Amino acid sequence: MDVAKYIGLFLIKNQSCFIQGLGNLELKRVPAYYDGKNLHSPSTEVTLASVGPVDDSLANFIATNEKISTSKALNAIREFSIRSKTDIQAGKDIHIPFIGKFTDNDGKIVFVTDTKLRYTPTPIPAVRTISHVDEIPVPQHQQQEQQLLQDNSDQYQTPLPPPVDTTENSQQEEEEKRGINWGRIIFYISILFVIVVGVMYLYDIYQENMAMDSHSSSQQPIVLPDTQTHVQPIQVHDTAKIDSAAHDTTTKVKGPEIPGSSSIAAPSPGVKPMGPKLYQYDVVLKSFYTSEKAQKELSSMKQHGLGVRLVVVDSLNYLMVMHIKTSRSDTDRVIDSIDKLYPGAYLR
Repeated sequence: MDVAKYIGLFLIKNQSCFIQGLGNLELKRVPAYYDGKNLHSPSTEVTLASVGPVDDSLANFIATNEKISTSKALNAIREFSIRSKTDIQAGKDIHIPFIGKFTDNDGKIVFVTDTKLRYTPTPIPAVRTISHVDEIPVPQHQQQEQQLLQDNSDQYQTPLPPPVDTTENSQQEEEEKRGINWGRIIFYISILFVIVVGVMYLYDIYQENMAMDSHSSSQQPIVLPDTQTHVQPIQVHDTAKIDSAAHDTTTKVKGPEIPGSSSIAAPSPGVKPMGPKLYQYDVVLKSFYTSEKAQKELSSMKQHGLGVRLVVVDSLNYLMVMHIKTSRSDTDRVIDSIDKLYPGAYLR
């Protein structure tokens, strides 16, 4: 086992190597220096110290590479140290390949670095330049001229502009370096989304209101004015005219005028005859979109003694209906009176 070879490899790898019985080898870098005439390049030097960190790092390194136990590696290092001391005392040198050698110097063991490891190129001749202008002597008249120029510049010196606040510019530069601010973009997108949802919701409510108004207006019956018409008597054998007159409930038939005849009109839908002169009408006072509001209004009207009832048309249409009894000639006057209390009331 070549212990000297492993000492050199371990020293180059870890810059330090402790050898039990010999000392601690350290690999140092000598910086470049100037001796007044020449500039010397940096170099490498190995020094030997009598003290150092005592550990088994070298033994572990040898055991790993030789695939032996640490105890055997320690014994090999100890034998190498004893043999090296004996040879050095006998005047021999112990060489470490490519690193240097152990030798005796007046009874003291020293280490001499190999010239190949300590190779330095030829020094470069260099002249030290003057580093300060003050070292150059200035004539007396030039000193006086410089003093006058300095005094004039101090007298007529213009004030410096105020410092520019670069805080905002630095912030913008930092934001550009950081890139896109995704948090701010997401915040603006969420606000835009909320606005769009709100507009769509209001538009849906508006559409529902328009649909309800059109539905209510479509259900409102047309009240025909009570005008006098003269109807020509219908003969018994004319059955077609009899059938058409019996089924026509929305229009009035006008025939040739017969002297002494009275007006005859077909009854309107939702009107029930109450004897020879009075009729019962269903008047829609209010309409609601929700059942809760309709029930609440129904309770309030019944508390005031009004005879009303709730008619459910569909899930979005609730009608508040009142029954009235009046003659045909007084129908318009009664409807006008109800419309003053409940605007928009109509016959159903």
